[in-house]
Amino acid sequence: MDENDIQIYKQRALDTTNTIFENSECNICVRMLTAEDLDWCIALQRQQPVERRLPWDMSGAALTDPYAFNFSFKILDADQRPAGACICQFLPATQADESPVLDVEMIQNFHIKDSILDGNMLRFALYAAILFMAETKCEGLRLISPINEDVADYYINVYGFIDICGKEILYRDAEGLFQWLQTDITQVEGEQKLSDNLTDD
Repeated sequence: MDENDIQIYKQRALDTTNTIFENSECNICVRMLTAEDLDWCIALQRQQPVERRLPWDMSGAALTDPYAFNFSFKILDADQRPAGACICQFLPATQADESPVLDVEMIQNFHIKDSILDGNMLRFALYAAILFMAETKCEGLRLISPINEDVADYYINVYGFIDICGKEILYRDAEGLFQWLQTDITQVEGEQKLSDNLTDD
């Protein structure tokens, strides 16, 4: 798998994620993280409480790493600054009997309240990550260093991740994530149809 293939898989995953958002009428889109986005992430994290700050100012190298999968979420009909962002690292297999893995190294919602991302940041990031995993045949996904134990417990209890390193690394296999994605998308589309029917009435 060469770097050109990786770039194609990244964009395809984001395009499909946006199609899911459009079909469910979510007022959000996902785009590849740009240098301007990263500047906004650095500025926005400074406005966060100290306990919620992440080292976005140390992530510049990820913009040029061909194996990094970085994306930002933007609210439609709003300013173009990122409402949330995610940095992932694709780890190719190094042995013939191994499979690739995707690491989510940093994820943050900058709009804590009154935003579609409130309570949905990991959920929507997983859409893009899982679709990329399907393209690259990853065997699983690791969440690296959740911001605190409460967040780690939330990921474990709600999204089915398992603790493999004292809540510093959480893991879920690809098969489980694919099943979760199929169920979640069906649920989202069902909720939208119900909302449409109620509105029509």
